[in-house]
Amino acid sequence: MTVVARTAADADAAATLIANAVDLPGHPAVHRLPARALKADSDLGDRLVTVAVDALTRNDVETALDRGLATAQAMIARGLIGGAHLTLNTCHRATGAVAFNSPRLPEFTHA
Repeated sequence: MTVVARTAADADAAATLIANAVDLPGHPAVHRLPARALKADSDLGDRLVTVAVDALTRNDVETALDRGLATAQAMIARGLIGGAHLTLNTCHRATGAVAFNSPRLPEFTHA
């Protein structure tokens, strides 16, 4: 996930919200537990957090990415971010006025 915003703090907050929107609520392949079950003093309390994800179909991945993309586009429309690039498995989504270049350098070919 890459988000471009006016400040690093804005980009960080937006990336968290967009990543949380890349979701498949109720999907049987997404396993969740209350945060408190993982760490008793978690500030997330009983909020469900993802602990494992089984294999997803390409359609599932694209559906999840489209949810995140909609959140990013809403943030752009409100002037909160300039653009975002989302990746899940081998699928990608990008939005905004920012062009994302990813040069194929040998040291990053397998990253």
